[in-house]
Amino acid sequence: MKKGIIITAGAVCIVAGCVTFAQIKANEYAKTQLDSYLAKLKTQGVISQANYQTIDVSLFGSVELTNLALHSADLPESITLQKVTISDFDVQHDIPHSMKVRLEGVKLPINLQDEKFNHSGVFAEYVSNLGYTDQLPLTAEVQYQYDAQNAHTYTSSLDIGLTQLGNYHISATTKNIPLNVLMELTANKTPNQAQIASVLQTAALPNLAISFKDEGAVSTYINISAKETGMAQQKVKARVNEVLAMQADMLLPPQLDAFKVQLLAEIESFMDGNKTLKVSINPEHQGEVNKLQPEVIAALMKQDFANIIKLLKLEIKAS
Repeated sequence: MKKGIIITAGAVCIVAGCVTFAQIKANEYAKTQLDSYLAKLKTQGVISQANYQTIDVSLFGSVELTNLALHSADLPESITLQKVTISDFDVQHDIPHSMKVRLEGVKLPINLQDEKFNHSGVFAEYVSNLGYTDQLPLTAEVQYQYDAQNAHTYTSSLDIGLTQLGNYHISATTKNIPLNVLMELTANKTPNQAQIASVLQTAALPNLAISFKDEGAVSTYINISAKETGMAQQKVKARVNEVLAMQADMLLPPQLDAFKVQLLAEIESFMDGNKTLKVSINPEHQGEVNKLQPEVIAALMKQDFANIIKLLKLEIKAS
């Protein structure tokens, strides 16, 4: 019995040692890969310098960085990302077919309490209330997945959130665009027009959605506006709705009166606070550009804007 316990304990120690050794090697590999990638960004002129405090690889493959400082020629000081977590990282392909990156906390090379920011109203009040001077409690998460065997389906999303304000979200799906081409197009500051035209011959955009979840932004805006104008909060809301209605009258043609009524109703509902305002499209023909484009152009020529909304299946909803 005693001998069995000793053998078991020894086995546990060996396994623990192997795990520790594997983590050390994983950390070394991750550091080498990251340093190589940052050097590439520097060569491309995206950043002028970058450094970080720690890097750690978990047993499940996620990588965590702390205090990643990014320098740019456009800024006198660095922007520091206090925590960066990379997970769901595909290592089977040269260009990863999946990845998730999460950022937490941003330290800025400016004083947010500086007088020059005080004119910005809501933002200045927000920063002041939270007591921040050079950092924001910002979180951001970007992720994507690519399936080459399913019509080159690429799904992606981006979330950006600020404590006590809200969360911005955008998600989209594209098809029939190879990943290397998609990455090249998005990375290039001056995309090749011929390449874009070629891609659009087969590309599809089955869906696109943009939303903002209010977690205090609306009430903060209403409260600050009420203080600045001396108006009651309900009157501030009413005034906002009036201004939006006037802008909609100027921007939207008479053919879209029904859409305008719905749009203003949804925005008015959103202004009650603690709601999510979502704009989405789920185009006809599964978003295939070569089928959708002629119909949209024909509707434009006829100034049939209502049909364009129908073709795109454009929806705006507060919930």
